[in-house]
Amino acid sequence: MDTDILPARFPITSNDATDTLRHIYNVTTNCSGININYIMQMAENITKRKQTWFGTLEAPTDIVVIKQIIGKNGFHLKKFTSKYGVDLIWHDRVTNIFMVWGNKPCLIGALHALKRQIKRFLLKQEKDLEALEQMARSMTTLDVRVDIRRQREEEDCENEPACKKFKNNF
Repeated sequence: MDTDILPARFPITSNDATDTLRHIYNVTTNCSGININYIMQMAENITKRKQTWFGTLEAPTDIVVIKQIIGKNGFHLKKFTSKYGVDLIWHDRVTNIFMVWGNKPCLIGALHALKRQIKRFLLKQEKDLEALEQMARSMTTLDVRVDIRRQREEEDCENEPACKKFKNNF
């Protein structure tokens, strides 16, 4: 087994086809939920190679962000798999890591792209939270202003005899 650490600190290892396919089948519970035609093509590609590389990337802890990164029915991960030419990108819910298999250059590109995607969604979430906090602060300020205005109106009304008479009738 050959191990490298990339500058971005992606731990990657290489394995032969048998070990790679065994690992993929174990992690994905025998590829359940993955299209059978895709599995066959992936297995054929892996067996043609001398070695297949495997890398991991820690996933965010927020399940909402993870779901956005994965996409509905794995749409975004499938898109990344195709775009970067890797064999498979998988999110392991137990360990909360993304796993990627493929040839080394494609694997490195996919890991960097996945890392950028994670950062993009985390920044978006942070901006959304800041906007909500700002909105909450604005609402609090507005509530305080409304309360002050009501107090002033009540004070003004108490100073006017006609207003008192009108207020007492209700």
